[in-house]
Amino acid sequence: MATPPINVPPVLPAELLPLGGTDWNRVIPVRGVDGDTVRIRREQLAWTLLEECELGDTLVLQEWKLRVVADDPLEVPRGLAARLVNLDTPERGEPGYAEAGADLWAWLMEWAQQLRCVTYDTGGGFDRVLVDIYVLAADGRTVADSATQHMLREGWAPYVPGQ
Repeated sequence: MATPPINVPPVLPAELLPLGGTDWNRVIPVRGVDGDTVRIRREQLAWTLLEECELGDTLVLQEWKLRVVADDPLEVPRGLAARLVNLDTPERGEPGYAEAGADLWAWLMEWAQQLRCVTYDTGGGFDRVLVDIYVLAADGRTVADSATQHMLREGWAPYVPGQ
């Protein structure tokens, strides 16, 4: 089976995603907001092998079609506001606000070249999309870590509805 010359695992199939989410296989962090909100740009990269033929004893020609669906930087120049799932960190003016934002941004920068996300249609509030930002394990099929998991390990509070 031919493999495209691109270092991005494919978008996950809908049946593997919880709650009707949409997978984006590339996420570009634009700037931090606080410990549970970040501004990002999302991309879905999908590819199809159009043609493969032998050119000689050792050469093969492959023609690929790459399809990219992405947030338009002209429409969202400061990035799309994204609220992390299952996390509730201090708001501006509250103790720990700056530290939470720094923790999240440090994790995002550590994994910046491998970030992906699942977005959900509702629940972000304040014109934010609800997201689960994550990185895949080496197998390309399982989650190695997520921004929310990282923040919870650092001691930040989980989101509890109604509180």
